[in-house]
Amino acid sequence: SSNDKFLAVGTGNMVQLIELTSTKSPILLNVHRNDVWALLFTSDNKYIISAGEDSSIYKWDIGTQTSSLIVRTSSHIKDIAISPDNSYLIGGTEGGKLIKWMLNGEAPEEIIDEDPQNPIYSVAISHDGGLIASGDISGIVTLYDAKSSENTKIQTLTGHDARINDLKFSPNDQRLASASFD
Repeated sequence: SSNDKFLAVGTGNMVQLIELTSTKSPILLNVHRNDVWALLFTSDNKYIISAGEDSSIYKWDIGTQTSSLIVRTSSHIKDIAISPDNSYLIGGTEGGKLIKWMLNGEAPEEIIDEDPQNPIYSVAISHDGGLIASGDISGIVTLYDAKSSENTKIQTLTGHDARINDLKFSPNDQRLASASFD
């Protein structure tokens, strides 16, 4: 967590929540039917969001240790990112979809982009919330304008020869780092 109070670890189909200033055993959060593939804390450190091999995304309340299903999709969700204001999630799927989900539940999922031939393995949102980045199996990174109502594709970055495993924006959002199998 950004407040250095917790560490969340995906272990099999469970999320272990470890309180870093305590010697207590980890809290085990268990609702996924298969492996947990992605975890993140909300910026206020009140919730953990988990995505699993079971094509589901859950929101965990750290205080009450309860969960609520955000969505269950038709394709495995490989990675998730949350907007700086905690209003929406971005997910990349094995089916090549880049999807946006509003966390207030008021809007249906929005497919930002789709290419069934190129599963998306990594996603990121800039710290200022202006850009969305996705990285796919072919090594291509794509940038989208997160502030436009259409989430317009603005740039495609090439240079990798293999799957993009991770994407991170620098703290000032001036750079985007990408990690690949190449």
